[in-house]
Amino acid sequence: MRNLFLRRPVFAAVISIVIVLLGLFSLTRLAVESYPPLTPPEIQVQAVYPGATAQDVADAVAAPIEQQLSGMEGLLYFKSANSSDGVMNLSVYFDVSRNPDLAAVDVQNQIALAEPQLPQE
Repeated sequence: MRNLFLRRPVFAAVISIVIVLLGLFSLTRLAVESYPPLTPPEIQVQAVYPGATAQDVADAVAAPIEQQLSGMEGLLYFKSANSSDGVMNLSVYFDVSRNPDLAAVDVQNQIALAEPQLPQE
């Protein structure tokens, strides 16, 4: 094979050009995402207030916890859903650069600080 290309340099040049052109053509057809989709770290918090309405849960449980979580390092946003059976589900989202394990510990600490404001039931 080596001797063939050494004896016929024009043939070798044409083959090289064809390979480069096929590579360029393939490169233009290749689907590449420059930024892969990243999901922010999410911490789930659930609290139960038996016998309470959704509004009671929002006022007595969700509000103190959300107030305590506000301003945490790396916090993007949080959203809560309160149900009529006394359950609050809170999703806390952090910046992708934030360590999820440390964020979970920080959320746990902030909830512990909010506990005196929560109903005792």
